[in-house]
Amino acid sequence: MIRKMKASDYPPSFGLSEPGPPTKLDCDFSRSLCLWTNDQNNWPVNWALSEQHMPSGRSKSMCLAAKSTRESPSDLTARLFGPLLTAANSARCLRLTYAIQPNSIQAGPKLALLRRQMG
Repeated sequence: MIRKMKASDYPPSFGLSEPGPPTKLDCDFSRSLCLWTNDQNNWPVNWALSEQHMPSGRSKSMCLAAKSTRESPSDLTARLFGPLLTAANSARCLRLTYAIQPNSIQAGPKLALLRRQMG
């Protein structure tokens, strides 16, 4: 689940005010990918919605779906691109909640968050 942090998530000393209604940045991936997209240049491995039971109790989750078995599970890489954040979005923090379930992964799963700055 990815959501914009609320002012109440921080101590009062941060001086933040509460945001308005949900924005295009809010997504719990329960019905769709929202404005997030798979990397079109990495077609063997994509993120997809799945009807699996997760420890969180949710029935739908975002899961990594490998469409090719040429690589071992520890070598899989999949990118998920988020919507463009602009100064008008006034986003200061994003929270990414995730769980990695290493069934047969020997090297250990990894998660990397990358930020691309324009201009």
